[in-house]
Amino acid sequence: MFEARIFNRDAELRWLHTGRGLGTAVILSESPDPCARLAGPLDPLTATGTIENRYLLWGRPLGPHDEAAPTGPVWVRLAEARIGLLDVPLPRAPRRDECVFLRTVEYVTTEPVHGNSFVAEERLVGLHLDEPRLSAATGVGSRQKHPAEAAR
Repeated sequence: MFEARIFNRDAELRWLHTGRGLGTAVILSESPDPCARLAGPLDPLTATGTIENRYLLWGRPLGPHDEAAPTGPVWVRLAEARIGLLDVPLPRAPRRDECVFLRTVEYVTTEPVHGNSFVAEERLVGLHLDEPRLSAATGVGSRQKHPAEAAR
């Protein structure tokens, strides 16, 4: 059994493989258009708010980090000893000090009986490059030296 999550900024397809090429699929979107041709739509989720979030992907980008790097969309290989290699599509080649982040949108809703708010669903929306920042809560940064920098 495995799960695939395929996404862009407009929708996310989740597929749970249960065996022999079969499984269940769900499309999450703020628009009903991607789901219009599918049978059995789910009840819509009424969100009282959204939270934009991001997660740092494990691994540092390998490859060129200078003017010789290709322009435009590229596939970048991330490497981390504990995780291995992961190839990801990015809008451009990363600079030396950048990491890859996964952007998400969390949908907040309210529980009808007691009125408690909670995150009812999270949708993947894209990958982007950015420099790691210090955590406001702990003051700890997620900046790790690139392998080329560590060797100096």
